Amino acid sequence: MRVHKVITCKGCGKRRKPYVGSRNRATKFCRECKGNDFWQSSFGKWFLSAALRQSPDSMPFDEDDIAEIHSLWHQRKKFKGVKYTANKTFTSFWEDGEEEPLLDENGRYESVHSYDLAHLDPVCGEGFQGRLTAKNLMIVPTKINQSLGNKVNHDFGFRVVTDKRFNSEAEVRQWCTNAYALPELVVKLSLVPKRLDKAVSDWDASQWAVAPSMVFASELGRLGGCDKYFSVNGHAQAFRTFLQHGLSEAVAYVQRKGFTELNEPLSEDDF
Repeated sequence: MRVHKVITCKGCGKRRKPYVGSRNRATKFCRECKGNDFWQSSFGKWFLSAALRQSPDSMPFDEDDIAEIHSLWHQRKKFKGVKYTANKTFTSFWEDGEEEPLLDENGRYESVHSYDLAHLDPVCGEGFQGRLTAKNLMIVPTKINQSLGNKVNHDFGFRVVTDKRFNSEAEVRQWCTNAYALPELVVKLSLVPKRLDKAVSDWDASQWAVAPSMVFASELGRLGGCDKYFSVNGHAQAFRTFLQHGLSEAVAYVQRKGFTELNEPLSEDDF
């Protein structure tokens, strides 16, 4: 195998071994700087904030686990149904009562639904941490997730007994650089830097928003609870039952409460 010489990294300016890409070709950047592309993406920024609550003992198992989390994170965004309105029209009145239509120049993003990626075994449990892994995460309406907090009785099997915590974002980045192949993840997940500029015109993806009753069914199926595709009745209590009492109780609740069976599962075309 070819041995590459130490270089002066174009990113940090330090003398380091170069990051070696495809075909064993050395780049002009060190591995840490090349991995910064991961942290500049929207998913990377979310992952950093999520990891900051964890410890080295409760982080994702490997790159495949992170890829599964990314898929779930991306699905949550689709379920929300986001739109951007560049200009909002409102009405002002002259002293004589005549209407004057005006434009608000500050556009804004709006979502049809608000969903979180909630830990099943909570990240801040009593004497334990819930692992940051795809099987310990569930797409949950924000209000339901916030109302429950860490009030979870059921053990989902993803608890790590530790009193450690990451102390800073820099510590998280350094640990992940050593533990995962971040540059390869950037390529695999097609991650790009988060855009900071606002859209200049209206766009609307809200028509593909997915209602909480169907999100619960989708998540129940992903986590092994049902092979049917349906819209559950009483979704709020269904989510609470799952989060507080586990899979079997949630399936029993759905069977008691009833559901509307769908012909086909949720697919990419539904979003």
